[in-house]
Amino acid sequence: MDPFHRLGLILCGARRTYFSCVCALVFLSSTGHAQLRVHVRGAAKIDARAARQNGALVLSGTLKDDLGQALAGETVSVSLARVRSTGDQPRSEDAVSLEGEQRPTGCEDPPTRPPADSAGALKVDDAGRFCARFPLPADHYVAHLSAQGSSLLEGAKTDLEIDLAKRSISLRFDPAPRSLMIDASSLAIDAVATIDETEGGSLAGRMLALRNEKDAALGYASTNAAGRVHFVIDPKKLGAPGPGELHLSYAGDVDTSTGMHTIPIERHTHVTLSVDVAGNATITGIPEDGIPIDVHAKIRGAGDATGGSVEVRLGEHVVGAAPVENGHAHVVSSFVSPETSNAMLSVRYLPDAPWYEPDEPLSVMVALQGPSPLRQLPLAIAGIAVAAFLVLGRLGRRTARTLPPREAKAPAERPAEARLDVVRPASAAHPRRWTGRVIDAHHGTPIADVRVVIEHATFGQRELAASITTDEEGRFTLDANRIEQDARLVAEGPFHSAFRQKLPPAGEIEISLVSRKRALLDRLIAWARVRGRPFDQRPEPTPGHVRDVAGADFVTARWAEAVEHAAFSAEDVDARGEEDIEKMAPTAAPASKGRAVKLDIPPAQQTQVNPAPSLGPTPPRGGKLDYRRRGEG
Repeated sequence: MDPFHRLGLILCGARRTYFSCVCALVFLSSTGHAQLRVHVRGAAKIDARAARQNGALVLSGTLKDDLGQALAGETVSVSLARVRSTGDQPRSEDAVSLEGEQRPTGCEDPPTRPPADSAGALKVDDAGRFCARFPLPADHYVAHLSAQGSSLLEGAKTDLEIDLAKRSISLRFDPAPRSLMIDASSLAIDAVATIDETEGGSLAGRMLALRNEKDAALGYASTNAAGRVHFVIDPKKLGAPGPGELHLSYAGDVDTSTGMHTIPIERHTHVTLSVDVAGNATITGIPEDGIPIDVHAKIRGAGDATGGSVEVRLGEHVVGAAPVENGHAHVVSSFVSPETSNAMLSVRYLPDAPWYEPDEPLSVMVALQGPSPLRQLPLAIAGIAVAAFLVLGRLGRRTARTLPPREAKAPAERPAEARLDVVRPASAAHPRRWTGRVIDAHHGTPIADVRVVIEHATFGQRELAASITTDEEGRFTLDANRIEQDARLVAEGPFHSAFRQKLPPAGEIEISLVSRKRALLDRLIAWARVRGRPFDQRPEPTPGHVRDVAGADFVTARWAEAVEHAAFSAEDVDARGEEDIEKMAPTAAPASKGRAVKLDIPPAQQTQVNPAPSLGPTPPRGGKLDYRRRGEG
């Protein structure tokens, strides 16, 4: 290890903080030692609670990662100890044996004993839950719970104080909030406290506390006769926009033990827009040259917005877009001048995170100016030059030898498959802008309402760098502030299958999507080709043929009938319908060439970026075969 790496490790290990590690990385990068690889790991989290039930201790909870995903199949290790604290003597713990009569059992009814080698090890189910019953005498205990980590996940530990001599309570939110608007005037949150034991009892007048993940107090309230409590809190105390937690706790008393309940939340806020103009000045400009508009984006009650983008529309057409940096966006709107002297533009905010919600679009009146006569001078000069060139060409051809005309070659028809074609690279003025259109791979017609996304892959979830929906002509414009090396471009329509590939260089692109109907047919044909006779036939196997030859194979026949109904009916097939039919397939049907799976599942494919043969409009393209029912035209 060279001295620079050693110094970086010292900086990271000195205080073991995120800030010190970032400083170390910056130092190494500045000294040319950027080859140091950094592995970011997630973290497991144990949420446990104890209850007294029929004289026994019931220990239950959940094991999830920091994204709220269940860690199914993992194990939570539990060790119990009696707590001793008499007079001025320091507190001590005596380990409790979990063998013999004190061996734990499951929480099923009737209870079952775990295997002999799993005492103190609780298995986590598919929902991330664990539960065990410990036959212990009434006393004061402490439970030490831990879960081992992995190469990509930090382990977790937690301690839980238990007093079986007291009644235990259960806390929950009713209803459980998931997203809270921090720019509201006030927020109301309801919770319920109940006695865990079968003998019941009233919890009226018990004080409950509400806190966030940083242990900041949000409010206190007392339960009524039914154990319900109503909190009215100041939303500004919840914290900054983004993911967080709500902690509901009860301190306990001489009769009942303490209790805690935690849920994940998202803190949302609105982003408002305003146009920066001096005084009462009117925005004016020539639409063909581009009309600059300075927009200020502000998080309601929390300062300037630092991400997202601003989009300008004229009617239903996008005429300009720009990223938001330090609360400002400079948008240049270009469009063909209408017959009027004014134009009403609609300006709206496009967030890059779900907790930033756009406010109502901003309407901006723009005074339009006609083009200057001097702008026509270069065009006139060019026209004169072309005319002179044609005249000189005719004179030269009088003496030139007449050559037979060359036979024009028809452009090669591109295959009807999901693909991406690069039309032209981006201009120097917009180095991070992707524009273009989305068309149907078989018909060449534009597709509206297609979601086009630039995403980064981060620990099982997607981080959006930019997102937009195509207009009526299938066109879109994407601007991204930050692009990682693993960035991908994803496009999916309501009735067209998802397409995903590595993000191409910025510029104008054309994306071809395959309809979900076509994709279902392609997968059935590919399946029949792999299976061979009798399912395969010439020229192409059809769903009806596969259904007829399936015979007693009910699974295959039912799947082929579902594909036939979806492909040839007048109804469109959406993502849910396609997924339902895929689940009916007898075996994993091979994916058609260029097709990607749904947006939330990264595909194991690599798609080539192909240069477009021309810059003009793409003519309609037909598929390999026109599938029709027998008897139809």
